[in-house]
Amino acid sequence: MSSLRLGVVSDVHLVFDRTNRSSSRVSEPDDWDFPGTEARLRAAVERLEHEGVAGVVVLGDLAHHGDAETLDHALASLARLQRPLWAAPGNHDVALRADAVADSLRRAGHHDAHELQAGCRLAIVELESVDWILRCRSRSALAVGSWGADLVLVASHFPLLPPPSGDDDPDHLADGEDVLRTLLERAEPTIVLSGHLHQRLASSSGRVLQLVFPAVVGDPAACSIVELTERDGRHRVVRNTLSLGAPFAFGQETWERRPRMARAERRQDSRDAESRAQMTQGSFAGSPTGEKQRGGDRPEVDVPVDVVPSRHCEHREDG
Repeated sequence: MSSLRLGVVSDVHLVFDRTNRSSSRVSEPDDWDFPGTEARLRAAVERLEHEGVAGVVVLGDLAHHGDAETLDHALASLARLQRPLWAAPGNHDVALRADAVADSLRRAGHHDAHELQAGCRLAIVELESVDWILRCRSRSALAVGSWGADLVLVASHFPLLPPPSGDDDPDHLADGEDVLRTLLERAEPTIVLSGHLHQRLASSSGRVLQLVFPAVVGDPAACSIVELTERDGRHRVVRNTLSLGAPFAFGQETWERRPRMARAERRQDSRDAESRAQMTQGSFAGSPTGEKQRGGDRPEVDVPVDVVPSRHCEHREDG
């Protein structure tokens, strides 16, 4: 892999004029702008098309009521990009049937190939409901043994690492700790892309970097661009968050991962004050990684030695 640019869409919670509510027990919160969800989804498609992404990853909760009519409509809207499309199901999407998203993708003509580029692949955490929309578990184990030395992006509606704030998420994936353990045991880097929290957050543990994405239904509404580059064993991840409504200053975030060095190399590197500071820094100073769409404080982002923040974090205003 040399460079890859992907669009990310999360938590659309689409409700439109043909949404089938007949089998749904899901309420529609008064403070969510459901009438505007279709327009914001169209805006996301337009922005991602303008950005020239190579493909789009959807992180679940496409259909607020989980009905096939709305899932088909949402995926048809995203298919207008004429780019590869991958979708992880959310807890709302599996409220009626565990395979609802997979069936909708097949109806839309999208294939199951998950190799993004040579040396980089995508894995999907499939879900099934344990307790309606309140709790889910993964349907099958991730095929970690077949990934080899690839950089792997794991699309999971639920975050796998605990939220940086330390708060427990009552809707968390029931077997999330087991899923995470398989990723932490890998010798190669893994990037988890997740939604569900309607927030923009980041955290890491070992060789796992987790990015949580804001919601299309949120306030402010947003979609995102993730750009991955690799050179001489160094992985660089850049996230740009794109406003879908009123102008909002999201800013750009950058992470880098350096390959492990031999002990002698680490001793030499530790003599360089600048490198030492970069290796031991514990948070992304100045990077806006904690905006919440449901209110609350901005948590810090913990970053261990394996994943180091870039010294070149830029900020921009999205319009």
